[in-house]
Amino acid sequence: MIQFTDDEKKRITDMVAQLQMQQGGVSDRKFAVRLGISNATLTYIKKDETRGRVGDSSWLTLAQAVGFTRNADDVWHFAETKVSKYLFTQFAAAQQFGATAMMADEPGIGKTFCMKEYARTHADVMCIDCSVSNTKASFIRAIAQAVGVTPKGRLQEVLDSAIYAVKLMDKPLFIFDEAGDLENSALLQLKKLYNALEGRCGIYLLGSDGFKNKIQRGVEYDKLGYTEIYSRFDCNFKKALSANLKEQVEELKQMAAAVMKANGLSDDELKTAIANCFDLRRGKCDLRRTQREVLKARRKRTVEN
Repeated sequence: MIQFTDDEKKRITDMVAQLQMQQGGVSDRKFAVRLGISNATLTYIKKDETRGRVGDSSWLTLAQAVGFTRNADDVWHFAETKVSKYLFTQFAAAQQFGATAMMADEPGIGKTFCMKEYARTHADVMCIDCSVSNTKASFIRAIAQAVGVTPKGRLQEVLDSAIYAVKLMDKPLFIFDEAGDLENSALLQLKKLYNALEGRCGIYLLGSDGFKNKIQRGVEYDKLGYTEIYSRFDCNFKKALSANLKEQVEELKQMAAAVMKANGLSDDELKTAIANCFDLRRGKCDLRRTQREVLKARRKRTVEN
C-alpha cells in the first residue's frame, strides 16, 4: 500500500479544505460521500486527529479525489481557450436557468478538462464519466455518489434519494461526459432525471460525433426513449469549433499554444510542439498530445541543465 509522509498528508488536507470551499461550502456529510470516504474520516482530517484513525487506503482515496501529485511535472494548469470559454458560458447558463443541452464536437479538444475545472470552481456541480458508469446500475449509483447520498440499496430508491437531494440544492448542474458510451437502459435514466428535475437542475451532455450519430439513429429508427430524450435536450447538438476546416485548424493551433504556454513552454518551443500535436494527414489536433509535448520540453531542459 502506498504511504504518504506527514508533509504530503498536510498538503492533501489543505487541498481537501480548498476543494470544499470552492464547491460552495457543501456539507461535510455530502462532501465525504463525494470524496469516497466516511464522514468520521473527514472529521478527523479537519480536526487534525488522523494519527491512528485514518488509514493509508483513505489517504490514497483522498489524494486521488483532490488531484494530489508527488511529481511537479504532473501538475497541469488550466488555460482559457475557445472551447473553455464556450463551455463555461454553456455550463453557467444551464446551471443558472435549470436548462438542458447536448454538445457533440471533436475529440481531444479539452471538453473533459473544462468540465472538471468548472466543477472544481463552482458549487453543486456533479460530473459523471459515462465511459466508466455506462450501465443502468453503475450510472444510477454514480449519480448518487456525485450528489452526496449513499449509492447502496435498491436502484429506484437510490435514484429517488439522489433526485430528492438535488431538489434541495441551489442551482445544481449535472454534466455527463462521454454520454455516447451509455447503454440504452442507462440512457433512459436521463428522461427520468429530466422529468423529475425540469427547470430545477441543469443537465449537460458531452460527447463527440459518435454520440450525435447514436442519438440521431435512435430517433430515426424509433428506438425506445430516444425521441423523448432528443426533444428534452432541444433537438440540437452544440458545437464550439468552426465547421470550416481551415478555420478549425487555426482555432486548434491557438488552443494548443494557449495550453502549452500556460504550462511553461516558451515561444521558441511552441512552433515544433504545436506541429507535433497535429495529425497532418487529417488536419486534426489532439490537445491530449500537448501534455506529452510539455513533458518532453521539461525533460529536455533538465538534461541541458
